[in-house]
Amino acid sequence: MSSEGAPGVSFHQLSAGGDVGALFDAKDWAQTSLGARAQWQRSLTNHLSMIFELPTAAIIFWGPEQVQLYNDGYAVIMGPRHPRHLGSTFRACWPEAYDGIYPWMRRVLDSGETVQVTRTLVPLTRFGYTDESYFTFSFSPLRDDDGRIAGILQLVTEMTSVVLAERRTVALRELSNVAAVARTGQEATRLAAECIARHASDIPFSLLYVADADRSRLRLTESTGFPSGKSGPPSELEVAQAAASSALPEVVHAFREREVTAIEGLVARLARTDPSLAQLPSGPWPETSKHALAIPIAAADQQSVVAVLVLATSPRLALDDSYRDFLQLVAAQLATVMAAARAYDEERRRADAMATPVLHVDERTLLAPLIGEVDDARAMKLSAVLLRAVKARRARHVVIDLTGVQSTDAGAAARLLRVAASARLMGAAVILSGLQDVVAKELVANGEQLKDITVTQDLASALLAARAAQRQPSSLHR
Repeated sequence: MSSEGAPGVSFHQLSAGGDVGALFDAKDWAQTSLGARAQWQRSLTNHLSMIFELPTAAIIFWGPEQVQLYNDGYAVIMGPRHPRHLGSTFRACWPEAYDGIYPWMRRVLDSGETVQVTRTLVPLTRFGYTDESYFTFSFSPLRDDDGRIAGILQLVTEMTSVVLAERRTVALRELSNVAAVARTGQEATRLAAECIARHASDIPFSLLYVADADRSRLRLTESTGFPSGKSGPPSELEVAQAAASSALPEVVHAFREREVTAIEGLVARLARTDPSLAQLPSGPWPETSKHALAIPIAAADQQSVVAVLVLATSPRLALDDSYRDFLQLVAAQLATVMAAARAYDEERRRADAMATPVLHVDERTLLAPLIGEVDDARAMKLSAVLLRAVKARRARHVVIDLTGVQSTDAGAAARLLRVAASARLMGAAVILSGLQDVVAKELVANGEQLKDITVTQDLASALLAARAAQRQPSSLHR
C-alpha cells in the first residue's frame, strides 16, 4: 500500500518560515537583547530553521531572559499577542503563567532535564479575559555553539477543545441516566439539577422555570450555583407581564416565542435585590458569569413549551458554536428526562387505576372488585393479579365484582371470560356479580364459555354463594 494513500496522512509544502518567517525578516532584531541576526550564533540559526520546518506549534526561549522565537503553529496559540510579542521575553509575554511555568523551565536550564506536561490547565489571558485552556507540551534543552544549555525548545499542542468535549460528553451522559431512575417530574428536575451542579465549570449556575397548569406563570422549581440564604432569582414570573416590568423578560420571551434567548448582565440584575450576588462565583472560577441562555423546554409532543432552562456560561470560555450546542443539548436532555418521568408517572397512575385490589373475604375466598374500562392490557394485568393471589392464598372461590365496570365494548365480555378462566385454571370456582348492559348480554350469548362460572345479580348474592359453597362445594352451579 502506498504511503501517499494511507488514511489520515497529509503532506504540506512549507515556505521558509511561513508568515512568521516573513516577520522575522522584517523585524529589527538589533533592538532586542538578541542583537542583530548577523550576530546570532550558528546553533540558534539552526534551531530556528528546525522549528520553521515543523508542522506543529513550537517555540524557542533563548538566552538568560528567555526571548521568544516561534513558528506559525505557535502564533495561533499566541492569539492577539502575536506578532507584538515576537522577540519579547517569556515573562513579559505571559505574566499570568510565569509563576506556574517558569520553575519547569528553570529545571531544564539548570540540569538539562526534559519536562513533559500532559493536558494541564494553563490559564492564559489571550482574548481579553483569563481563558480556561489546556495544553500538552514538552521542554527540552537547546545548546549554543559552545555546547552549553542556552535555551529551551517547547513543542506544544493545545488540548482545550478535547478536554471540553470529553467533560461535556460526561455531563450529557450523566444527565441522560437521570431518565432511567427518575419516577416523578419533581424527582427528575431535582436529579437533573444535581447533575448540572456537578458540572459548574461549564454551567456556573442555572435556573429552571416550569409553567403552571394554566400557563400564566413560570415558577422557579430548581436552581444551582446560588449560595443558600440569598434571595437570588425571582420565584415566579408572570407570562403576561410587560417586558419592561419583568425581572427576567428574556425567560418570558423564550417561553412565549419558543426560541433560545441570550441574557446579558443577569448577575448584575439579581444583585439589585441582593447586593452580595454581585460577586457571585462562577463554579470553580472567581470571576462572575456575564452571559446566560434562556432555552425553552418543549413538551413530549413538541406542541408547547412546558419550561424554560436558564444556563449561565463560564467567564473563562467563549460562547462559541460548540459551547452553544452543548448548552442546547443539556436543555434537550432535560426535556427528555422530564418527558420520561412524566410518562412514567402517568403510566404508574394508569396502572394504579387499572390495578385490581384482591381482598381476602374469608379463609378460602377472594374478592376482586373491578372499576372502569376493561381493555386488553387491563385484562392481562387482572389475570396476572388473580393468578398470583389464588396461588398464594390457595383460594377455592374467586368473586369478580363487575358493578363498577362501565364499558360499551362488547369485546369486554370476552376479556372478562379470559380473566375468569385464569382463576379457573388454578382450580378456583369463579363467581361473576353485578353484570352491566352490553357486557351482560355478551356473557349470556357466550353461554358455553360460562360453564362452571356462577353468575349473580349483586355482590351480596355472590358472597353468600361463595360462603355456601364453602359448606357445600357441590352446590355451585350456573
